Amino acid sequence: RGESSEAYQARVRKARSAVLNRMQRLGVDTSDKTFAAVNKFCMNPRISGKPFGLLTIDELEALIPKLEAILRKPKVRGPIPIFFNPNRHQLPS
Repeated sequence: RGESSEAYQARVRKARSAVLNRMQRLGVDTSDKTFAAVNKFCMNPRISGKPFGLLTIDELEALIPKLEAILRKPKVRGPIPIFFNPNRHQLPS
């Protein structure tokens, strides 16, 4: 739309690079030439619901805040304690 194909390709590369960078920080294997892990991650309906290669520039740019929010979430480290009352013969729900 009013831009050269080189400018469009540069925008696509920049958006894909930004998304892939955040995916790497999330632990997604982006080095695989088949992009299997990247596509599997993107196919999640909460992420985009479609393969990475079919995402438009607008979809890629909309994906960046989602990935940033996932990166900001606190990570659970170590086991979660379960408190068991021996007087009650069942686990708490």
